[in-house]
Amino acid sequence: MHATSELREAGARLLADLVRETGAHGAAYGWTDDLGPGRLAPVHAVAVVPEVCWDAALPNGVARLIERAGSRRWHLMVRGADPERLRAAADLVARAVGWYAESGERARPHVHEAAAAGAAARLIALLDAYREVGFEIGLRSELPHYRAEVTAELACLPAAARPAAHEVAEALGRPGRLGPALLRLGAALDASGALAEAASVHVIGHQLALLRADARGGIDAARSAGRAYRRLTEWVEAFRWYGLARRIAETEGDRSRLALVLDGEGHTHRARGAFPAARARYRRAWGLALASQEPSLVAAVGHSMLTAERTAGRFTSAARYAWVALSAQDDSAARANLLLNIGTLLREAGDLDAAVDAFVLARTSSPEPEIRMMAADALAYCAALRRGDGYERWRRVAMVEARGTPSYLRAQVGYFRGASLQAMGRPGAARRVLGAVERFAKAAGLHEWEIKAAELAATPLPQPVPAKAPLELRKGLRELREAAAV
Repeated sequence: MHATSELREAGARLLADLVRETGAHGAAYGWTDDLGPGRLAPVHAVAVVPEVCWDAALPNGVARLIERAGSRRWHLMVRGADPERLRAAADLVARAVGWYAESGERARPHVHEAAAAGAAARLIALLDAYREVGFEIGLRSELPHYRAEVTAELACLPAAARPAAHEVAEALGRPGRLGPALLRLGAALDASGALAEAASVHVIGHQLALLRADARGGIDAARSAGRAYRRLTEWVEAFRWYGLARRIAETEGDRSRLALVLDGEGHTHRARGAFPAARARYRRAWGLALASQEPSLVAAVGHSMLTAERTAGRFTSAARYAWVALSAQDDSAARANLLLNIGTLLREAGDLDAAVDAFVLARTSSPEPEIRMMAADALAYCAALRRGDGYERWRRVAMVEARGTPSYLRAQVGYFRGASLQAMGRPGAARRVLGAVERFAKAAGLHEWEIKAAELAATPLPQPVPAKAPLELRKGLRELREAAAV
């Protein structure tokens, strides 16, 4: 339950058996060429190795050496094991040793290659090295020096991620604090666009959760890794990590986290153009969200249901989900993103006035540059639908703000530029732009935008027929805009 490929998952299931059969609290595995007193190898488990000494912080820590010809020495370890139950697990221990002797390092999830070569490479390497010694420093006296090394690398990070990284540095040596700190750092890196680094931090955080037998932390870290890989358009890894999170959540019976995982899987299917699969995930997540009665969860999944219903052309149903989600959402960043999608729904339905209200609210209320950029792009398209009043101004803003954003956002900006040119009666220019978007999306693996660009080039979007949104939604947006004085 703690890995990404079939091989890793098989090993994780074996480790889960070891933990259960030995009554232990955590397990890990890995290699070390320099065992010494008090040094915890990142090893998964089981049986006493006389030459390994465990410090006092690791009661009932047991390990077995795995000799691999022509390679580094590996270890298995279970910590917090019940000695009485351990003696009855000899066959399972032998099987585990044999499996890891064959699989070796392949069973260990690695950090993202791009993160190992980026601006924050040194920080990621330090955290990865800390993982390789089981999130322990051999001697407690080494911790201040190690924290200082990590702290020295904070300047390499985006400014918004530095407080979370400082929290990680302070949490080294305190596993109970380190897991949540790594999760926050990964989220901050993701929000800053440092996606490879975010994925790496979440992979590292997931292994810490394994060591601590922390199912909730494991679900959150795996789901977050899936999100980062999704935004990187690395679909295989995204589905692996989401699938891992889903299986842990199902095993643990954690319905709230399962709903969030299914929601993320739905986003991944939708980004690849698999709309029926996306809707199926969203529907299952919606049932779980309603049962949970958690406002934030209802808002998040309601947002996804809005998108699914809008894509299927069911305006009234989509508007209902929009109002439920907007009423439940109190997180400013998530609320701004929701307003962006509500604006899209209203624009497609023909209520341009209400759509502009939603887009202006999204742009002025969002703390995230990407949301503000997409709102500017949406306002440019609304202006184009009104035959160009304000179009050039908003398009310039969107084009400038799109620089350096993930590829799927650049594809979206290009797509709506093509749609705007069509709306303003410039079909030739629209076809050229959409052809470039289609080629870009295909090269980037963005099948949703590849399909959309090809369809739009062949069949221009119909001009929205003037309409009015449901009164409660239209009135609510107007009141929000008046309250915000924008």
